[in-house]
Amino acid sequence: MRHATNRLRALTVGLALTLASLAAQPAAAGAFDASASAVLRLTGIAAPGGLGGLTITGSQGTNRHLTGGASGTADITFTDDPLTLGLGFDTSIGAATVGQGDAGGATQADLSIALFNGSAATIRLSYALAYNLAVGAGLDGASADALAEAFFDLFIDGVVTAGPDTLSRTLTDDPLGTRVGAPLTDSAAFTIELLPDESARIDLTMNAYGESAAPLPPALLLLGLGLGLLGFQRRCRVPRAARRG
Repeated sequence: MRHATNRLRALTVGLALTLASLAAQPAAAGAFDASASAVLRLTGIAAPGGLGGLTITGSQGTNRHLTGGASGTADITFTDDPLTLGLGFDTSIGAATVGQGDAGGATQADLSIALFNGSAATIRLSYALAYNLAVGAGLDGASADALAEAFFDLFIDGVVTAGPDTLSRTLTDDPLGTRVGAPLTDSAAFTIELLPDESARIDLTMNAYGESAAPLPPALLLLGLGLGLLGFQRRCRVPRAARRG
């Protein structure tokens, strides 16, 4: 009986050392990378009555929410008077976030362009839009998790005579679900018509989101293993007569 108990204890110790060796490997973690960017260019203005009553103004806002080891950016830049007419601007807008391990990132850039025709004649403004969405989420371990998502939205409140008045795109990479290959790159053009004393608005939003998690540290795995083996060994020490009772 004693030899059998010793063999059982040796087996238990061997099993513990084997599992401890496996669990002592460096803890793997998920990772994410997401970005959304666009360039909006003013390509032409048709104003038979002149540009004296036309106004073009822009407002912007950015937000960043980052946790753990995540980093991110959200920015908007303007290039004034691209047509050398004394008004208007081109705009670059973007949001991006990257992280690894226990991390989360959400960044967003919002642009609003207000147009007003204070003249007595109809004015038409033409724009060209180019945008890019890119995402990547990876797993460095079987128990790690990650998700990356990029979002783009265009909304025009006004009379659009050519091109889309709304446009939305979302790109998601989920290693445990839907995988994404190449980035999404596309373009669009539109023309806005302003009757006398009328206004219009162009809203553009870029959003990047990501989250990732890390598996349990090896120390916690070893603790759970030790508690399980301790319970198993105690059961082996219970007298046979007590088990029958």
